[in-house]
Amino acid sequence: VYSGKVTHFGVDAASQDDVYVADFSDFTASGRYTLSVDGEDSYAFEIGDSVYHQLSIDLLRAYYYLRCGEYLTEEFAGEYTHPACHVALAKDWENPETELDVRGGWHDAGDYGKYITPANQTVFNMMYAYELFEKKDEKEAMRHVNQYISDNPKLSNGYILRAGIYQYQEKYGQALMDINNAIKCWDKNDNLPKYSPYWLRADIYVDMEMYDKAIADFTTAYKIISKSDELETIHEILYQRAGVYYAMKDYANADADYQLMHKNNETDQVAMIGLVRNMIIREEY
Repeated sequence: VYSGKVTHFGVDAASQDDVYVADFSDFTASGRYTLSVDGEDSYAFEIGDSVYHQLSIDLLRAYYYLRCGEYLTEEFAGEYTHPACHVALAKDWENPETELDVRGGWHDAGDYGKYITPANQTVFNMMYAYELFEKKDEKEAMRHVNQYISDNPKLSNGYILRAGIYQYQEKYGQALMDINNAIKCWDKNDNLPKYSPYWLRADIYVDMEMYDKAIADFTTAYKIISKSDELETIHEILYQRAGVYYAMKDYANADADYQLMHKNNETDQVAMIGLVRNMIIREEY
């Protein structure tokens, strides 16, 4: 039993309680204890090296339990299991004919209210991770993107960003795993263009010198975007694919991509330089 004296602090301004301080900082033996003062016992508390361990687990679980539109499985949610909620479009209270897509996000404190505040942190993690990666702070970027993926395991953009970090670190196996997850999770309501994961995976395959697979993914990305008006992105995909064909000494297909670029923009100097380079390689003076 540890014993000591309390120190009078004074009256708390908010509660108007008369407060005393019990300082037992020099008592460090691990265990579960209570304080006894004048025959009254406190709630039990713990002293140890990992007193916040369970709290950290519970905080992470809260992201899962309170997620709107999420199916909580019995395996992970136990007695709180339930099917996905609020998957239909919501109606405006003042104008019922107006329907809004407000799926996702988190409920507030276990009820059905949803507010922007709980979403702020997870969006911050994603945006800050991108900013840190741009500044080459890989460790902090990875910490934030891991938190974002933990909060949003079914959104593809977190996997895309982490794959980019892994690619920069030359951890290609992990990068490909994240790209595959991004493709698996992609949804038409996602804010990530459908061609993006294929484009990035193609670039990873180029780094790995797996050119056939790179060509296949560049081709998939091009097919997805080719009928859009995103001419700059189309130009970049064709340019990169032409570069891979050139590395494979497949000059005919490289020419075909340069010609597509030239068709989209007759003043495209990059396309013209590529065509001339291939002519020189083939000695077509």
